[in-house]
Amino acid sequence: MVSLHSPWPLFCDDLALAQRWVLHGWSRLDRLPFDWAMVGLSVGLVEESKGLLREQPCRLPYPLDRQLAFRLARGAGSANPYLALIPEAAAEADQRFLATIQANGAALPVELVGGIGDHLELLSLVLPWARAHGQPLLLLMSRQRQRQLARLLSGWPNVRLGDPPVDWNAVIQALNLRSLLYGSGEAQFQAWVTAPAADAKDELICCWRAQGADAPHSAWCRSVPWHLVASFYRRLIGGGRPAESIVDLSHWLPWEAEGLRNLGIQLLNPADGDVLALAEHIHGAQVLTIDTALAHLCAAMGQRATVLLPRFCDERWMELHRPHHCYGQALGLHRQPRYADWAPVLEALPIN
Repeated sequence: MVSLHSPWPLFCDDLALAQRWVLHGWSRLDRLPFDWAMVGLSVGLVEESKGLLREQPCRLPYPLDRQLAFRLARGAGSANPYLALIPEAAAEADQRFLATIQANGAALPVELVGGIGDHLELLSLVLPWARAHGQPLLLLMSRQRQRQLARLLSGWPNVRLGDPPVDWNAVIQALNLRSLLYGSGEAQFQAWVTAPAADAKDELICCWRAQGADAPHSAWCRSVPWHLVASFYRRLIGGGRPAESIVDLSHWLPWEAEGLRNLGIQLLNPADGDVLALAEHIHGAQVLTIDTALAHLCAAMGQRATVLLPRFCDERWMELHRPHHCYGQALGLHRQPRYADWAPVLEALPIN
């Protein structure tokens, strides 16, 4: 049996070893499960992934073939990469559904899934579009996401929240709506979160660790090790920044958290409040974050932030970080020069 369980070669800074380990796993499987197919992109096996899709499609069961084609298309900067993901018949049905909803003046039921960052990203696209067209929305999401987003969305007219759908034919999925907006030329991500007016703060708010329980290698790639973070904080404090002006939002292990407290760093758990509370806290502060929900919140607020990306980052950043999107306007990206090597990124950060 070939499994991704405890794939130790991936969790190292030896890119050649990680790539060999993935290719060896591919060679031993007749059909690739999702994790095995997708992990290749996170270690830079782009051409090899294209080869799988082109030469050995039978090894990628549906819908894995479409998911891989979508990621490759998005990484290549396709104008509408979602066409690779959504079957033509489904896209046509979505278009008819949207036209019927608009003709009747009804609320458009949109299903949102994924993490809070995924929700914030999608809302940066859909809310401005709905406002421009006077389109009421019924946003369907889990109860947890409703609790996190309810206050943030309470000021938006014609927007209601609801539970996930029972009848899948009576809603449009977020990715499908996204494809329709790209196809119509109306895809633009805009800032939509208005935090209360506040003076500029002398705080540095940081998030260094991704959760990613369902994708441990992705979370590891995006997260910065504790010892580098502690050294970075010591350098800032030694350079004159007061330790109490640094606020860390990361989910550290108990001994790691205690070490940061001993440096005088403030620790804040964003799960103690909702997204509006976090927006109010970071408004006017200097923000430094990895690829996590905090980056998407800053883009939605139009607030400047420094974002750290791994060498082989999520392809969404090729789509989002463009000058006409709020992501390109608000976020400065700093990418690893080498796989799993954060040290030069932290050394070059424009943080005081």
